[in-house]
Amino acid sequence: MLKRITTTLSPKGRNDQDPPDNSKGSKIDRVKALKDYKISIEYKHLKQHAPGGVYLIPSFDVPMRLFFGVIFLRRGLYTNGIFKFRVILPEDYNDVDTFPRVFFDAPIFPYNPMVDEKTGELNIKISYPNWDPQKHYLITLLTHLKKIFYVKSFDKDNNFEQCGNKEALHLFNSNKKEYIARVMKCVKESQARIYANQSSRSTVVFKEDALQYQILREMMEIKIKQQTLSGSSSLQHLSRSGIFDMVSDSMQGWNSTEGLDS
Repeated sequence: MLKRITTTLSPKGRNDQDPPDNSKGSKIDRVKALKDYKISIEYKHLKQHAPGGVYLIPSFDVPMRLFFGVIFLRRGLYTNGIFKFRVILPEDYNDVDTFPRVFFDAPIFPYNPMVDEKTGELNIKISYPNWDPQKHYLITLLTHLKKIFYVKSFDKDNNFEQCGNKEALHLFNSNKKEYIARVMKCVKESQARIYANQSSRSTVVFKEDALQYQILREMMEIKIKQQTLSGSSSLQHLSRSGIFDMVSDSMQGWNSTEGLDS
């Protein structure tokens, strides 16, 4: 005898025993994966085309949304300045008018009209009122970041009144001598704090050389000077055995210092 098998359909016509419809979640995942892929392409492009002296490294925690960077300035008012920063990309980055955000690391913010004196955030919208993912990329952002250190005039016609540091803007236009003094001060402070790593999450970390390397460097500098004074051309005339001797001496110097500390 055959039993009648019946099924109950929901109002939408779906069998209650069917698995739930996850198409919406899958679509969101696909969109996110596509956005992350675009960011990875932008980052890959930086390897060969990043502005000179600017370095950007993804974080370990959220590699496609948080980046740590540093800029070394080689000329201009900010010569020898070393400023660390973070780049934050919102979840909707690569949508129209979804701006990336840049924050310089506290407590040493660049003294610049384009950098907020309280938060250290870089003003992007002054130069890019609209962010178009078809035209603007990470390289656009880093180029803008570098350019703020070489701006020669902050004209009112260019909407600089909306800048982040109005005091710096006022001094730039009214008291250039004092403005330069403030810039030089922040440059010196940036150098003094190069080994102060603010965040344990940062992928841009500077560490002082171990003592033996400092000793070795000093010994090699002395040796090079002696070679130069004697008419020889720097390292070219340092024999391999001479270099090994200096390495051995530097290790002995480090060991003797360790003994004094203990």
